[in-house]
Amino acid sequence: MSKEDHKLFILDLHAPASPHLVIEFIKLISASIYKNHILPVITRPTGLAAQSGIPEAWRYAYKNNISLAILPEIRDVIEIYRPDETYIFYKSQDSINIEELAPKPTAKTILIILPSGEQSITKEELLLGAKIFTKLFTKEINPLTAIGLIHLIIEKLMK
Repeated sequence: MSKEDHKLFILDLHAPASPHLVIEFIKLISASIYKNHILPVITRPTGLAAQSGIPEAWRYAYKNNISLAILPEIRDVIEIYRPDETYIFYKSQDSINIEELAPKPTAKTILIILPSGEQSITKEELLLGAKIFTKLFTKEINPLTAIGLIHLIIEKLMK
């Protein structure tokens, strides 16, 4: 087994309000050929996402043998999983182009935070990792689209 086989990508859907978004997040990860290298996490779910989306997503994850963590804040993810590198999928002038992303070869645990777009990410939260985005889009994109792009990066890093 190569070193890359031990990589873990933590995908954190941050601050969702929509139950549909939460459920589709888990379904998309469960369909991935890399699902054994991905840990889905949901932080700060609110409203209907917390009331009906989380129980439905958890049930779906359980039936599909996927670990799912629900945590209050991004800092909890960092404290519990201690990622080697942390990225936030966020469009800004100082964002790293995702296509050029090159984590350190020694990084075994990589956290990628996906703001839901349904609630604002705070300035303090933006300081928790390097911002990444893509040149393929000129505006913010939804986190499900971001997961598709991130899968291309995971594929590149797993080879």
